[in-house]
Amino acid sequence: MRYRRAGKRWPLFVLGALLILISATARQGLLPLGASWTAFSIPHTTVADFEAGQTSHVQVIDLAGGALQLLPIGVTEPWQAAESLPAPRSQMATVARGNRLYVTGGIGADGINPTNTIYATSVVSSTENGAAIQLNPWQPLANAMPVALAGHIALLDSTETYLYILGGFTRQGPGLEFPSQDTIFRATMQPDGTISSWITETVRLPYPAHYAMGALYGQHLYFLGGQTVIGGSAQTHNEVHWADIDGAGHITAFQTAPALPKVLAHAMSVLYRHADGNATLFVMGGDDVSSGQGNASMFYADIQPDGSLSNWHTASLPLPESFLEAATVQVNAQILLAGGVGPTLTSGHRDEVISVALDPSAPDYLYREQAGDPVWRTTYPLPAPRYAHTGTWLADHIFVVGGANTHAFPQASVYSAPTRGLAAQYMPHGIYTGTMQLPENSYLQRFALETAITDTTAATITFAYQADSSQPWVDTDISSHPLVAAGQATNALTQTSRITYVVPIQTTGQVNYRLNFSTALSSTTPVLHGIELYYAPRDSNQVLFLPTVRAD
Repeated sequence: MRYRRAGKRWPLFVLGALLILISATARQGLLPLGASWTAFSIPHTTVADFEAGQTSHVQVIDLAGGALQLLPIGVTEPWQAAESLPAPRSQMATVARGNRLYVTGGIGADGINPTNTIYATSVVSSTENGAAIQLNPWQPLANAMPVALAGHIALLDSTETYLYILGGFTRQGPGLEFPSQDTIFRATMQPDGTISSWITETVRLPYPAHYAMGALYGQHLYFLGGQTVIGGSAQTHNEVHWADIDGAGHITAFQTAPALPKVLAHAMSVLYRHADGNATLFVMGGDDVSSGQGNASMFYADIQPDGSLSNWHTASLPLPESFLEAATVQVNAQILLAGGVGPTLTSGHRDEVISVALDPSAPDYLYREQAGDPVWRTTYPLPAPRYAHTGTWLADHIFVVGGANTHAFPQASVYSAPTRGLAAQYMPHGIYTGTMQLPENSYLQRFALETAITDTTAATITFAYQADSSQPWVDTDISSHPLVAAGQATNALTQTSRITYVVPIQTTGQVNYRLNFSTALSSTTPVLHGIELYYAPRDSNQVLFLPTVRAD
């Protein structure tokens, strides 16, 4: 058997020695870009490059340019005070749109009366990795809500054109009567950040309620649980209803969905959007107001293609304990709960912030480590205990707004913490998949990876590529190469080493690549700063490539 290149036959031992020399030289970083190779390449080095790929417990960050790392657990830096509200608020509702944040209604400074104010702010600036952020001063909007409300729901439609206010309670008469409402108000969001005058939807909620849950996915609106107080009677609900939103923003008639396993008010809910376009509703915590019985279970139901809900299931992971009125955010394949109170409204004021990772392939969508059970992880706590506050994700930060303190007094404080950047804790495993398209009449030669690993005994990256989706993955391992000396400071993750891989096949067209990230220490992540694909035109006589094999 002999090898052939450009019409010449090469003895096997000569080519073997040559290839060993090329590979060793490249691995030691001694082969500069363009030396002995064609200069044609496709780099993935920017945030935009990496955000075009698919991540599973891997995060794209801005670290000396674009980079990939394992997904941080919770928030990446301690919470900082942001611009405070003009006045204390609790039991309000919050939405984010573009770079703006809106707070609607809520209990005012006296701790008793609902308000109809709407405050708005916007992001001023952020640092490179989002570790600090500033907000403009909050401003009251001219078109306040038609009714003073607290304990209500605020939702934006899928186009972020319409703002809906659902239910809540208001004060009625001179006495301490706070009846539940079944009204739905709608306003149009304006390009300058203001909102139009309000209209009252013809369709009303299936029952008057406050402390209920709501979600909006596509053109489908969901209304769950809550408490009804009319006169001297109170009732907690487990009913679930949904309705479509037409092209003009009007809500159609509500339909009945499977009921929650428990009657719940003050509960927390999140909408988990899967990468494939499907979605799942999670409900957790809360209590039965009439009996005072708390809930530590997590329930979930899938949204069907027509907007209806599947039956509810109990997730394998309960809350650490029963509690309620926490700020709840789903972001970066995690559910985060911040603060709250429990197991009753008069006990256990919390500053803890906990998170659980999500996995669309798991039976209950909760990530499991090494085939074990899913776990709640603790991240940086809030600066002070809070409940009846809101949590919103905006500009790669989570904002916790207002809420009540341990003495049940509404607060004007706003706290923020980033969700991107280097962190104190990371998920143990993650996968990133990217795609590159070779130009016509060219073929793949090699890959080069720019990596940074501060502890090669704990953190690894493995690399694989695929000629096209019909071909098997070709695996390569970079975990055994000492890229950066162990024990260096975190900022050493900006110091990269380059590893080059010669490709043993000549492939054309689409090329997929896959990076498997792993760490044995929660405080350590490997980082990839760039991957570059080198290719050659079919008619080039200047490139060095592995020759094809033929039998004599």
